[in-house]
Amino acid sequence: MPGGQWLYEHRLIDADLQSWWGLMLLFFGLEFLYYWFHRLSHTVRWFWANHAVHHSPNQMNLSTAYRLGALEGIINTPSAHRVHHAANLEYLDANYGGVLMIFDRLFGTYVPERHELPCRFGWVQPLHSNNIFVIVFCQWVALLRDVRAARSLRDAIGYLWHPPGWVPQGEGMTTVEMRARAAQ
Repeated sequence: MPGGQWLYEHRLIDADLQSWWGLMLLFFGLEFLYYWFHRLSHTVRWFWANHAVHHSPNQMNLSTAYRLGALEGIINTPSAHRVHHAANLEYLDANYGGVLMIFDRLFGTYVPERHELPCRFGWVQPLHSNNIFVIVFCQWVALLRDVRAARSLRDAIGYLWHPPGWVPQGEGMTTVEMRARAAQ
């Protein structure tokens, strides 16, 4: 792993993986890092271009839905994962947890599934193609097209690092902007 040696040399703690506390520290540390990596995969367009293929199906299937668990709201259950994959405005950018929902609750991104609001799966703007190349590369093509058309270096960087749907002049299709328009 690039930078792995540097990270090891500058580690903050040595956890004894032969002890229960060391294993708990490792588990919760990995959950914390996974939560933030997954959240950034939805809120930084550069990362989204790679992660979006996982959210491309317009129907929930085994490859996107597989989760085991009980104790809704604590563990990432099928219901919580359905919400994560839903494209409904009310469900967007929620339930990033891997095994536990603790960091979603802590950082305000936990959203329970509502029976009166069925999940609509796929992207906000649904993809209607079964072409594997379109599915895998369309987000990258759109990102590169936007970066090439950028009027300034600042706008180009914005397209890379702002959320999907961001545009320099505002009035884009980010979750925050769509929710603000819906509230009016």
